[in-house]
Amino acid sequence: MLEVKLNMYQAAAIAAILFWIGTYLVEKVNFLKEKCIPAPLAGGIIFSVLNTILSLNSVMQITFDDTLQSFFMLVFFTTVGFTVNLPMLKKGAKPLLVMLFLSTIMVFMQNFLGGGIAAKFGLDPRLGVAAGSIALVGGPGTAAAFGKTMDEMGIIGGSSVGITAAVFGLVMGSIMGGPTAYRRIRQFNLKSSEIAVTGDVEDDNTNVFKSTSNEFVQSSMLLAVAMGLVPWFPIGCMI
Repeated sequence: MLEVKLNMYQAAAIAAILFWIGTYLVEKVNFLKEKCIPAPLAGGIIFSVLNTILSLNSVMQITFDDTLQSFFMLVFFTTVGFTVNLPMLKKGAKPLLVMLFLSTIMVFMQNFLGGGIAAKFGLDPRLGVAAGSIALVGGPGTAAAFGKTMDEMGIIGGSSVGITAAVFGLVMGSIMGGPTAYRRIRQFNLKSSEIAVTGDVEDDNTNVFKSTSNEFVQSSMLLAVAMGLVPWFPIGCMI
């Protein structure tokens, strides 16, 4: 079986290409757009299915260098709270407290249920905790961090179980959350109060850098593709 090993630059390039494919599919397929399916999920599932088929049929095995994995997960979860609006938090105090209360209960339920099921199968109960709140509440970043600690403690499979459960939670959350939100929006005929702004914003100071979030993402993806694909071409290696 052919084994393809991608370094961190090539892995980033593949991720960028899959992001573009997912974006194109979401824009062209009404079902994906209406159900609010994220573009990275759409592109990622295609690669996952393709990679699984190739691997199961002993055609090709693709492995990735995960050097950038922890870094980008840390960046992602660090920036989650950047858009926090204190007045909005104050306005939604009661629903947020209810959500906090329910989330706290769910954390304990996930851990006790996960640990209990793991024990019933003759596994280390702590693996159930890794697949519980560590993964489903903390996400891939938390699962990777705790998984490394579990591996050092001698808990075999701590990292694999945690990250697998976290990714599964993200995928299922997107698949279930998007359609659920769509039905609620249609049910209550909800409308956005925001006004879309198109085109460049005029500014007298021409030396000021201007960009939009979409342009920034596209530029980052192009950079990732360039860094990943250039080493595959002899001419690129000479530059």
